Amino acid sequence: MEENDLRGELEKVFSNLNPEDTESLAAVGHEARSLILQTAIPEPVTAEIRAAYQDLVPRIGNEPSLAVRSSASAEDLPEASFADSLNLPH
Repeated sequence: MEENDLRGELEKVFSNLNPEDTESLAAVGHEARSLILQTAIPEPVTAEIRAAYQDLVPRIGNEPSLAVRSSASAEDLPEASFADSLNLPH
């Protein structure tokens, strides 16, 4: 976030947030998502991800589908998390 000054840009966007106004919430959310999606991932991070993936493929024997997980610890609190609440048959 610091390399691309994304933090500063997001702080500007969120300074206009009015949590009592649903239109404001929607507009600020849209603008924040747009900024995040337009921000390039730094090459050292991309290289680490690619290297880890290339190490994983031979260990499991195929190219897996992967998902990105947030590192926000509050999401893991029992009252905030819905992880593992949907159990599908294998």
